[in-house]
Amino acid sequence: RVATQRRSVGRVRALLAEATTIGEIVQIEGELARREADLESLEAQRNCAKGKPCGNSCIAASKTCRIGTPSSTPTTSTPRRTAARLRADSVAASERTRAALAAVKNSVDSALVQEPDLTLSPFVGDASRKMFFKRSCAAASRVKEDDLVVFMTTAAATSAGYARSGAPGC
Repeated sequence: RVATQRRSVGRVRALLAEATTIGEIVQIEGELARREADLESLEAQRNCAKGKPCGNSCIAASKTCRIGTPSSTPTTSTPRRTAARLRADSVAASERTRAALAAVKNSVDSALVQEPDLTLSPFVGDASRKMFFKRSCAAASRVKEDDLVVFMTTAAATSAGYARSGAPGC
């Protein structure tokens, strides 16, 4: 059973290495923690026998050691190992979360830097005059490239401080 549990922990660790979203990482880490705890319990049980003092929860010669069950009392060394493992897992999770968030930020940043697609925006603005036009308006074609701003709605243009052109059809 111990060997099987070790393989199970290895498979979950491999899945964790391939996780790409924060949700996947959190879910897989929870499963990994559960399987590692089960493995620790199985390894501790191998050292326990009826009536043999093992430093775990054996009470008397007539009782069977029940390490890993809810009724057992953990040893002082087990919480330290578990706390150290939890800290290490937490640091690793934080680093993976930071990396995932950085990847998302870079993706968003690169999308924001792209050149505006005039065919998708119904309104264009002239930054030097703080005025906006319909894209199909003749005056819109005279806006210098350096002063060109695009808007999807008139509300977006006016909230940015642009006034609508009074030219006919604009």
